[in-house]
Amino acid sequence: MAEKKDYQDVLIIIDTVASIVTTGNGLVKIGHRTEDTKLKAALEKLAREVHMRGGPTQKIHLGNISTTMSLGKAADQIKKYCQAVLASAKPQWQILAEQHGWIPPTPNA
Repeated sequence: MAEKKDYQDVLIIIDTVASIVTTGNGLVKIGHRTEDTKLKAALEKLAREVHMRGGPTQKIHLGNISTTMSLGKAADQIKKYCQAVLASAKPQWQILAEQHGWIPPTPNA
């Protein structure tokens, strides 16, 4: 898996106009493959909300939904999380390890 690819793919989905089915299924697919527990939980919740909206062929653009609505707020929070991870100098393995309680060693003073 390419370094931080899941986060890049989430941003693409959030910023793309697509059908509700395509958007929801894309979020589910990333949620199933990611090892990031925070991202997985957030994507599962967002995908459920997306699938409950309108008809399956109705178009949706998560990046344009008002953040005052729960769906827009959730999408915005996930977008900010993914952007922060991508901007971080930490490699993906370290982000995942820290989620599972690993603490980086401190340099000797």
